[in-house]
Formats: sequence, C-alpha cells, structure tokens
Amino acid sequence: MKPLVIFALCANAFGLDTSYASWNAWLRKHTFVEGGASVVRYQDAKQNQELNAVIKEFTETDAATFGKLSASDQLAFLINAYNALAIKLVVDHYPIKSIKDVGSFWRSAGKQKFFKLFGKDASLDAIANEHIRKAFNDPRVHFALVPASKGGPNLRNEAYIGARLDRQLDEDATRFLKDPNKNRWDKKERTLTLSKVFDWYD
Repeated sequence: MKPLVIFALCANAFGLDTSYASWNAWLRKHTFVEGGASVVRYQDAKQNQELNAVIKEFTETDAATFGKLSASDQLAFLINAYNALAIKLVVDHYPIKSIKDVGSFWRSAGKQKFFKLFGKDASLDAIANEHIRKAFNDPRVHFALVPASKGGPNLRNEAYIGARLDRQLDEDATRFLKDPNKNRWDKKERTLTLSKVFDWYD
C-alpha cells in the first residue's frame, strides 16, 4: 500500500489546535454506543470524506511544533492521531469485517506505513510503540488506543485534550476494566477471564 502523502506548506504557521475541534466534531457525528460497544458509521464516513481533513491536522504537524507541546498535550496528540488513523485505514478499505482484513500474513494492518508522521513514513504500531510506549510510562493508554477492533477498548466519542487527559484516561481504564464483555470474574468457578488487550501489551 502506498503511503498517504500529505504535502504541508507551513500548516503550523497558525498553530496547532490542541482542542482538536474537527476530530471532536467527527467523533460526535460518526460514532455511537450500542450494547455497551462503540460503533463507527463507516459507510457514512466513506461517503463524505470529512475524515481526510481531520487526518491532515495530524500528518501536517511537524516535529518542531510537536516538541513545543507539554507532555500531556503530546500524549493527547498521539492518542488522537492513532485513533483517527486506525479509523482511516478501515474507511479506506470499507466494507470489511475487521481491520485484520486489511493486513496480510507478512504485514499486519498495524505495521502498514500508510501515512506520514513528523515527515516520515509511519504505521499505527510505530505510534503506539515508538512514540507512546517508549516516551510515556502510562499503562492507561492501552485503554485509549482503539485499533478498530471489537475486542479492543471503546472509542471515546470526544477528542483527548491535554488539560483533561488525566481524567479521560482514568475514565477509560475504569470503564474497560468494569466492562463484563471484556473482563469477567466467575465467582462460582473462581476464574478470571481477561481481555486480549492484556496480551497485546504484555
């Protein structure tokens, strides 16, 4: 797959919108919760192409601008970018049953370099492992990164904001751990069944 190349002509001259208003509006319009699980209106998203404008905000941000952000703003940026790009990958290949259908035996969807981040070809795995896990020692991010999979965490229907990030991550972690569809304690059998998320990030 060819990388999604976005040509930026000093897009950050006017500053980065750390409220992520466009991404927030997209989430409000195209996502909802059904049966305790988050659902994305992929068909609508594919038809109106609004997501492309959202993606540009992340792919056109240069490393210098990112480096000037506070730690919480940097982490919020990366989580938002990961989630938006994961959805973009599904939208571009829709209709598919799973994001796994995008990948192959040799290269999973997470390893496909279909966008640029800070001027370099990048993948979802690169954002999660190289930019987030190495730089931020916060296990709560595992309940915020949504790999467009039914077994993963729910997609929050609002953008992550640096000033509210700590509260948002606390809420995500609590919601995920209490979700009986993800984790279950069988009192009679004294057996704890955990989500595969705990295998993904061992």
